Amino acid sequence: MIDQINLFTGGASIRYSIILNIILLAAIVILSLVFYLIARKRKHERLVKKKQLDTQQKFARELLDSVPAGFILLTPNGNIKQVNRQASAELGVQKQDIKNKNIREVFSIFHENINILDELLGRLQKDEQEVTLPPDTFIYGTINTISFLAKGYFKNVTVEKNSNYILFTFRNVVTELTQEYVLNMALRRTKIFPWSYDTKCNLMTIDPRYFEHLGIPAGDCTLTNEQFAQLVHPDDIAGVLKALTLQAQGNFIEDPVSYRLHRGDGKWEWFEAQSTYLG
Repeated sequence: MIDQINLFTGGASIRYSIILNIILLAAIVILSLVFYLIARKRKHERLVKKKQLDTQQKFARELLDSVPAGFILLTPNGNIKQVNRQASAELGVQKQDIKNKNIREVFSIFHENINILDELLGRLQKDEQEVTLPPDTFIYGTINTISFLAKGYFKNVTVEKNSNYILFTFRNVVTELTQEYVLNMALRRTKIFPWSYDTKCNLMTIDPRYFEHLGIPAGDCTLTNEQFAQLVHPDDIAGVLKALTLQAQGNFIEDPVSYRLHRGDGKWEWFEAQSTYLG
C-alpha cells in the first residue's frame, strides 16, 4: 500500500514539474514577445524621430539657402559646422570643402589693415552675446584671393540643450554701395527728390538736395504737413491739402499732384508729387 502511494506521489510530481516547465516556457515566450514588440516599437519611434529630424534639418538648410545673406554656424573654438549657399558663393568655395574646417583657415576679417577675427571671437568668449563688424570691414578669403567689403555680426546661440554655437551672418555690400552710388549720381543729375512720410508722426523726410535746390534751411530734412503747406502757392493749396489728407490716412497718391513751391529767393517753382505705400 505504501509503494502504491509513493508511485502515485511520484507520478503527480512529474506531471506538476511538466506543467510548471510549460508555464515557465510560456512565460518566457510571452516576455520575449513583449520585449520584441517594445524593441520594435522603440525602433519605429526612433526611425520616425530620425525622419522628422531629417525633414526639419532639410527644411532649415533650404530655408537658410534661400536667404540672400551668408550664414555660418561655428563651434565655440571656430570650427565650421554649417554653411549656407550664399556664404559659400560669396567666399568662392564649396560647402563640403570648408565644413569642419576652422574659420581661420577659410577667411580673415580686416579693419584698418588689421586682422580682427580673433578679437571678435574673443569678445564672444567674454560673455558678449553679439559682436557687430565695424564700418569699412573687409573679408579676405584664405583659400582663394577673393575679398569684399562686408557688414554683419557674430552671435552666441544655443541650438540644442547645452549645445552652444556661434552664428556668423554677413553681406557683401559692394553691390549695394555701387547701386546706391549709381542712384545718387542719377538723382544728382535730375530734379527728382525721394521722400517718405510717417503717418504716425505726421512727418515728411525729404532728400537734403530738395532743401538745397529750393534755397531754404534743411534743418533735420523733415517737414510736417503744416510746414509743407506753408510753402505751397495759395492757388494750389486745395489739391495739395487733399493729397496730404489722403496721405495722413495711410493712402498713397495714385495720380501725380502738381503745385508751386515758394523758393528761398522769392520765386515760385512747379513741382509734381507722387507716392506709394511701402508698409
